[in-house]
Amino acid sequence: YHYDAEFGIGFSRLSPAVVRLNAFVDFFFILSGFVIAVAYRSRMVDEADYFRFLKARVARLYPLHLLTLAGSISLLGVAAVTGQKPNHPEILGLSALPANLMLIHAWGLIDHPSFNAVSWSISAEWFCYLLAPLVFLSLRRLPAILNLALPVVFVLAMVAARRAAGLGPWTEAAYDFGAFRALPAFFLGALVAFQIERMAAAFPSNALIAPAGFVAALAALHFQANEIVVAAAFALCIAGSAVRALHGGRDPMASAPMQALGGVSYTLYMTHYLLATPVLFAARKLGWIGTWSGAMAALATLCVAITLCFLIRRYFEMPAKVAILKMGAPPIKSEARI
Repeated sequence: YHYDAEFGIGFSRLSPAVVRLNAFVDFFFILSGFVIAVAYRSRMVDEADYFRFLKARVARLYPLHLLTLAGSISLLGVAAVTGQKPNHPEILGLSALPANLMLIHAWGLIDHPSFNAVSWSISAEWFCYLLAPLVFLSLRRLPAILNLALPVVFVLAMVAARRAAGLGPWTEAAYDFGAFRALPAFFLGALVAFQIERMAAAFPSNALIAPAGFVAALAALHFQANEIVVAAAFALCIAGSAVRALHGGRDPMASAPMQALGGVSYTLYMTHYLLATPVLFAARKLGWIGTWSGAMAALATLCVAITLCFLIRRYFEMPAKVAILKMGAPPIKSEARI
């Protein structure tokens, strides 16, 4: 998605879905809500459990966020040494550093993208983690039909509020209240988790449900369907995969290669744009944007980025995570990892 736009590859000419692939960030929020609910819904009963949960999430998210933040700031030094001016100097403005350090830079507190711009979604995810007990409380106490209506009503209210404030579409929210974009998706994923046993009892295992949901989501993106339809297709994909797993069905996503790629997906997401920055700078200087040379540069950058991500995860992320988890009391055991 980012490489296609920045390197001018042209995939967007093949389908309108390409320019809407940022919707997969919402898929991540739905999946995150599902996994967090599966892992912690029965283990978060008091304040101590809540703080252990937050500690575990900090250990997962923060080290890489800090690394990419430092990498983004280092671009200021590179620009000073080389005498080059950044295309968007406001992105590297130090006024946004406190918000980034506190993971609140997607809460509407700053008025522009900052540093590693894609990290807005991690700020939004942190917002959802803080509200996880309230999400679980709603899902335990309210009828399922009412819980299903809540994210829809929230989205409709958000659309109205953003229009009144002169902001862009809610599906493009990032630094500008992206946290509120994430919350209904996270809630939807948690709702699926709370209802998954009922779904498994009511419907037989079918290997086609999950891929059908995924294809439906792509079709909805291609035909520019409403974003709520896309979210419903994503939820169907997750539910279908979970129901099949509960019935003991074989899950291709559980294969060793897919598990390995899944393990570095967060690393790749957080680093891919930062790693591409020097390549894009050179490609623009050489006039490669929109050419075959630019496409090959994008492919090479992606291959290098994936390789580096395995190294970053093994030698930085995991040791940092272990170090954080060893601070104070041990974390609660979870039934799933994300």
